Amino acid sequence: MPAVPLMWALRSAGHEVMFLGQPDVVGMARSSGLPTVSEGALFDVDELFLGLPPGRRPIEIGLAQLPQGGWTAAALAWVFHAKYLLEPYLDFARRWKPDLIVTDPLEYAGLIVGGVLGVPVVHHRWGPEPISSAGLGLARKLLHGRAVRHGLAGLPDPDMLLDPFPAEIALPDEPRGRPIRPVAYNGGGSVPSWALPGDREGRRVCVSFGRSILPLNGMSLIRHVVDAFDGLEDVEAVVTLERERHAELGPVPKQVRLVDPVPIREVLEGSDAVVHHGGGGTTLTAVLAGLPHLLLPQIMDQHVRCERLEAAGVGIRLGDAAGQNDPAAIRDALTTLLDEQRFRTAAADLGERTRALPSPAEVARELEELALRS
Repeated sequence: MPAVPLMWALRSAGHEVMFLGQPDVVGMARSSGLPTVSEGALFDVDELFLGLPPGRRPIEIGLAQLPQGGWTAAALAWVFHAKYLLEPYLDFARRWKPDLIVTDPLEYAGLIVGGVLGVPVVHHRWGPEPISSAGLGLARKLLHGRAVRHGLAGLPDPDMLLDPFPAEIALPDEPRGRPIRPVAYNGGGSVPSWALPGDREGRRVCVSFGRSILPLNGMSLIRHVVDAFDGLEDVEAVVTLERERHAELGPVPKQVRLVDPVPIREVLEGSDAVVHHGGGGTTLTAVLAGLPHLLLPQIMDQHVRCERLEAAGVGIRLGDAAGQNDPAAIRDALTTLLDEQRFRTAAADLGERTRALPSPAEVARELEELALRS
C-alpha cells in the first residue's frame, strides 16, 4: 500500500505498470486500480504466530521483542518464498519484458529477476524497519545457488532503496535510502461527513489497529482501549472495527463511536490524536497528518517504529502488556498526550518535514532516468 502512489505516478507519466504478486496482496493492488497478475499460493503472514494461547496476544507471552539475530530469523519465511516464486515470476517477466522492477524489500526474488533481465531493481520500504536488510544478508547466502544457476555471480543488490519517511524516525543502524514523500493510501471507501474537519465539540481521537491485529487475539486490546475513554468527557473516540465484530466487542462507553474501516487519512484530518500499533501504513499516515500518537505495539518491527516515534517526541509508547492491558494507564497516557503542547508541536513539525520530502512524481522521473541508463 505505501508503494501505490509511486505506481500511479509512473502510470500518470505514461508508463505501463503491472503488479505481480501472491493472491493475498493482489486484491489490494487491484482495488487501487492497478492491473494485476497472481502467482503462487496465498501467504498468510499470521501463520507465523499460529498456536497462540486462546485470547492471549503475542506481547503477553513473550513474543513481542525478538532476541539478538531475530530479525534475520523473521525474514527467513520470505527468503524461502523467493525460492519457489522465482521461476513463475521470472517466466512472467520474460514475457512482459519490464524496463524497471519495483519491489517490497522482502521480495528477494525480484533481485534475481532483475539481474537475469538486466534491468534495475528498486526496493520500496513500508516504513522504518530492520527486517529486510537483515534478510538481505541471509538471502545472499540461501539464494546464491539459484542466482548462479541463472548466470549471475550471486544475488544482486538493489539499484535504489526508497525511504517513505523522514530522517527523524529512521533507524540509526540501518542503511538509508532515497527519501520519497509518503502519500497516504489506505484503500477506497466512503468517508462520513462527520469525520471531515469542521465544527465539533470537544476533541477527537482516532483509534485504528489496521487489519493485522485482530487475528492475533487483538479484540482484548481494543476492549482495554475503549474502556480507557470512559470518563474522558470532552473526548470522542472514533474506533475503526468491522461491523460484524461489534457484538463481539460488547458495549462501549458513550464517548466511543464504532465505525467500519474507512480511509483513515480523512478521519485523521478531523482528529486531535491517534492511537495505533505502529503498523507501517498507519504510522506513515499518522506522521503525515501531524498528529500526536499513543503507541501500542504488538509484534516485530512495530516495536522499533514506535520507539523511534517516541524518541522523536511525537508520542507516548506503552510497550508492554501490563500498560496495554490497564485502561487507567491508557487513559493517563491519552490525557497527557492531549493536554501537553509539546506533543502537538513536535508532531506538527514532523508532519511538515514529511510533506516536504520529494513527491512520488519527482521520484518517478528519477526512475525513468535509472531505466534509461540500464
